[in-house]
Amino acid sequence: FALWNRYNLSKAFGLGIGYIYQSEQYATIYTSAGTTQLPRFDRIDAAIYYTFENGIALQVNFENLTNTKYYSLKDDSRFNIYQVENSQYQQIKLILQTIKDN
Repeated sequence: FALWNRYNLSKAFGLGIGYIYQSEQYATIYTSAGTTQLPRFDRIDAAIYYTFENGIALQVNFENLTNTKYYSLKDDSRFNIYQVENSQYQQIKLILQTIKDN
């Protein structure tokens, strides 16, 4: 479950906040009572958006603001490999893109 909201404070500047909930899940296909089960987690993310007059947009994402310890699955379907990753850290992403008018 994910909920995300963006609020534009002006034509150029906006803020966003998101909530992610993941229930318990199995790390692999359930085959027996011994199959590893990953715990549920909640995560809060945020973002800042700014669009310059020349059409370049800047977006900064802040992930895991509460420093929640959670496990996510990485699926490499080319080799049928499933990797469990411990993600207890905050992450900041910077995104630049050009906005074209129609």
